[in-house]
Amino acid sequence: MNGAFKSLLADALNSQVELAEPAALEALAPRLRDYARGAPWRDEDVRMVWSSPAARRLYLRERRLVLDEVEAGWADRGLARDFVRRAADSGDADALSLQESGVSIRIMRAPGSGDWLINVVLSAEAAALVPAGTKVQIADSGGLEWLTGELDRAGGVDAFWTNDAQSPIERLQEHSLRLTFV
Repeated sequence: MNGAFKSLLADALNSQVELAEPAALEALAPRLRDYARGAPWRDEDVRMVWSSPAARRLYLRERRLVLDEVEAGWADRGLARDFVRRAADSGDADALSLQESGVSIRIMRAPGSGDWLINVVLSAEAAALVPAGTKVQIADSGGLEWLTGELDRAGGVDAFWTNDAQSPIERLQEHSLRLTFV
């Protein structure tokens, strides 16, 4: 979604008038909790969330609670969410691996293309704490998003590097990485 479309959509949503009845919102609330945890959506509930500012707020509140639970679970188990390339690590110019408790981040040249590939793999324990529908995001301390995606069955997610200004290896000389949930 490009910036102009996002802005147009935000304007449309922000100008909506609440038409949902309180009883309808109350009936929707338990399903929103389920949707926030990855349950499949019913068509009528999708329509209600798009058309009701109150329903959207309820869903976003439930989603934030789920993400807070995931982050708390990770913290309780000592699972890593911050990654720093060691200054002394000269390493391979075409590959780098950052490993912390429960998470492995590999940065490498993709075979055949030469493009940079970012690969994140969670341990079974870490992946079990991430509910269906929750995406893993890696961004650096400079605000650049490296990867966002849902975990595959093996607890991994891959993305190609999209920043043409510098390689990921060069960027890691200036910035640390942080894993978050969206």
